[in-house]
Parts: sequence; C-alpha cells; structure tokens
Amino acid sequence: MIIDKYLESYSENERWPAAVPEGCWSVALVIPVCDEIFDDVCRVTEAIHTDAVLEVWVLNHPEGASTSVQQANQVLVSTLALRAGQGARLSDAATLFRLNGRSILLLNCPNLPVREGVGLARKIGADRVVQWWRLGIIRSPWIFMTDADARLPADYFQRVNDAASGVSACVYPFEHMPEGGPLQQQALRAYEKRIRDYEQGLRLAGSPYAFVAIGSLIACPVLTYVRVRGMPRRAAGEDFYLLNKAAKLGLVHPLGGAPVKLSGRVSRRVPFGTGQVLAEALETQGRTPRLLGYPRALFDSLGVLLSSVQAASAEPGASAEQGLKLCRANLVASGLPEAWVDESLGFFRVEQAMGQWQKTALSARRTAQFHEQFDALKTLQWVHWWRAKGDTLEHT
Repeated sequence: MIIDKYLESYSENERWPAAVPEGCWSVALVIPVCDEIFDDVCRVTEAIHTDAVLEVWVLNHPEGASTSVQQANQVLVSTLALRAGQGARLSDAATLFRLNGRSILLLNCPNLPVREGVGLARKIGADRVVQWWRLGIIRSPWIFMTDADARLPADYFQRVNDAASGVSACVYPFEHMPEGGPLQQQALRAYEKRIRDYEQGLRLAGSPYAFVAIGSLIACPVLTYVRVRGMPRRAAGEDFYLLNKAAKLGLVHPLGGAPVKLSGRVSRRVPFGTGQVLAEALETQGRTPRLLGYPRALFDSLGVLLSSVQAASAEPGASAEQGLKLCRANLVASGLPEAWVDESLGFFRVEQAMGQWQKTALSARRTAQFHEQFDALKTLQWVHWWRAKGDTLEHT
C-alpha cells in the first residue's frame, strides 16, 4: 500500500518518534511554532468549539537560532506545562497535553537544518498525522495545515466536505489583519493585492495552477500527500511546491466561505513571504520590488499560449511540432515581437512539453502532459519573463 511505503521510506517519524496515545480524534491540525507567544498560538482555533481536534504543535528553531528565539520556545513549553500539567509523554520529543477541552500534541524539534526550516517542521507534523490516520487514531483523511499567527473560522474543518471528488488539495480564502503604522498597512494592502492579482490572472488565462500558495491555508488528502512524498523540506516556498505537485494529480480547489485571518506582522522567520516583504517595505519606504503588482495584460501571452496548446491538443494526430507552430503563430498574431516569441518558446521548452502527444489520441491527456512539464514554477517564470521584456521595451 502506498501509505505504508511512504511511512517506511519517506516519513520523519523514525527521527521524531511518538508512542501511540490513548484516544482518537476526528481531525488533526498541523501548526509549526517558532518564536511565538503561547496565548497567540492558542488563538488559532479559538473560534472552533470542539474537543475532536488534535492540534499538532511542531515547536522548532533552525540551527544557529538566536538565544532569544530558543528562550521564547522554552517559555512556550513552560507555559503549556504550567497550564495543562505535565501531559502524557510519548517520547523524548513528543508530549500530549489536554487543556480546557483541547488536545495538543507538542513535538519538540530543535536545530532543524536552516535550508529545510518550516517545510521540515510541517512535514514532521503531517507525517505524524499520516501514521495516526493509518492506525485509526485520526479519522479524517485530510491533513489540515496552518500557522501560529492565523485565526481559523468556526466551520474551518467542515469546509472540505464541499470539495468534489478528484480534488487533490484545498486552499482556504484569506485576509490579512492590519498591524503597525500607515506604511506597514499600505504595504500589506499592496502585497495582498499582488497575491490576488496573480491568482486571478492565472485563472483568466486558463492555468490549472491558479491558486494561492500560502502554508496557512492548505488542506491536503492523505493520499495526495503521500503520492507527492510529503511536504518539501524547504525553508520557504514549501507550500508552493506542495501544491505544484498536487495540481498534477488533480484539482487544487479554492474554498469559499469566511476567510482564514492572517497576521500582517513584520517577520524574518523565512526568506520570503508576507513578513519578509513588510520588513523590506519598511526599510525601503515601500520601494521594494516585491510589492509590484500584476497588471491584467501581463497574463495575455500566457492565455494565448495555453489556449493554443488546448486547440492543438484537440487535433487528431497532433504532434509537438504542429503544436509549437500554432503557439508561435497565435503569439505573434497577438502583437508580440517575433524574436521574443521565438526566444520564449525555446527558453521554456514548449515543444518538449508537448513531446509525448503522439502516444495518445486523448485531448485531455495531451493537455495534462503539457501542464506536467509547464507547471506552476514554469508558469511563474513565464509571467516574470514577459514582465522583464515589457520593462525593457519601456526603457528603450
């Protein structure tokens, strides 16, 4: 079974062991915790009134973390033990606490490799959920993931029930809670608009990668999680790469309803993301390029490319060479310079992405094969490549 193979070959459970606890839970929520205040972490689920949730707090810090970060983590552990008692010790790294009707599994994981950071922390927690789901300790086949500065809506866990079959992951709606002074709040609004504009641009272009990749917002079926070999062990961008892989297996479904509320705080915990962008905005008086928006026209070339691929894939006996010719003709007809079109098609290996078309007559399969190669990362690079070309044109 694929789940057993994952647990045996790819999980972090052997490195961070935990004995089987007494009891069971309906759902589990993974929360990486680093340099946080105890009461703030408790507020993540304060709107959810149920004792059927297992909160998996993955307390971590990177190798070489400052003394203040390590002390903050120790204060959190001490506060939890003071309020909940000593808890049930499941291993040197794992303790199960009961606090005012809530269940908290604390996984103490210090000195994580700097390059693996929060991605590894999420993976440690999610891998434990997979194992306990396999044992029947957790009943829901979904792994829910968020962050310590998030605030979840009351119906958060029920929302995935609206997802149709074939969904490989769900992404919750979000909004940032304004913090700080006028410049910080202005930067936060600009950054949130940038995120939404990018998602909307991809959606209008017909991309299957039109989703918001924020780690606080993801719910992933166990089967998807193990098929993509778990959360990528990265210090940042782990959410993007997880959803990139998930989108190749099925639909990444945007959920409706009340948003998950995210902190608008300044932070340097990870190399990029909201907190880092806000820090840069304050340092540069809002001039950081990470606040640049995504004008709708920036996605026109992507829309032409993807619609051309779709049209070419429907032609009987279509080859990669024929598909490339149609893409080139339509991109040039849209008004883009021929030299840039040729350069982009070669640089992004568009013909190679259609290389397996002659092995199938199914249009849907041909399109899927293209998107397996021209994935979320290639899509992002394509948009930024054409943005750079536009900047070049404006300055000549």
